[in-house]
Amino acid sequence: MRGWFTHNIGLKVLSLLLASALWFFVAGQSSMEVGFFVPLGFSGIPEDMVMTMAPTGEISVRVRGPKLVINDLTSSKISANLDLSGAAEGLNKLRIEVDNIDVPTGVTVTSVKPGSVRFRLEKIMRKAVGVKAKLSGTPAPGYKVVQVTISPRTVEAAGLKKNILPLRRLFTETISLNGLTESKVFKSRVSHGKLEVRSISPETVKVTVIVEAITGK
Repeated sequence: MRGWFTHNIGLKVLSLLLASALWFFVAGQSSMEVGFFVPLGFSGIPEDMVMTMAPTGEISVRVRGPKLVINDLTSSKISANLDLSGAAEGLNKLRIEVDNIDVPTGVTVTSVKPGSVRFRLEKIMRKAVGVKAKLSGTPAPGYKVVQVTISPRTVEAAGLKKNILPLRRLFTETISLNGLTESKVFKSRVSHGKLEVRSISPETVKVTVIVEAITGK
């Protein structure tokens, strides 16, 4: 019996190794299905629009592939992206197709939930708006303000169409005139206060305040 175990031992060990390798190969090739939560990304949003209602941040993706590949798979290796270049202003509904999911080679997508998402796009509007200086206080006794000029007199305000369309005027930040005895040029930021304005260009203007002495009455 002992001789049987020791006879051609090298060949027997080699056979055992080959059998083990074959088992691991077959086991690794067996199919396996798992699910992941994957962030949903967007591209191609038209330049003159902005998304004001976005769908849920993650979607459920189920994938199938060889066991060895699936065991090494993580959600970071899967990406989901929707192209919004063809979307219109207002409420949109877009299907999520298998082609929208990018997975490693050898892995296939079996299902995606939800099958569609809703989102809203709104127009970005740009408009020239007049600027008015917001002044506080008074010059020193014996002096008065005779003229206030602003340069530039208008700025470009950008934001959602519904917010920019009715906009008629913007103001500078408060400029104090307390104690002035001579004319002065102020650099002041244009403030949108609580108005829903996304950007103002230029952000600052020059406010020239002309002060003169009060002559005898």
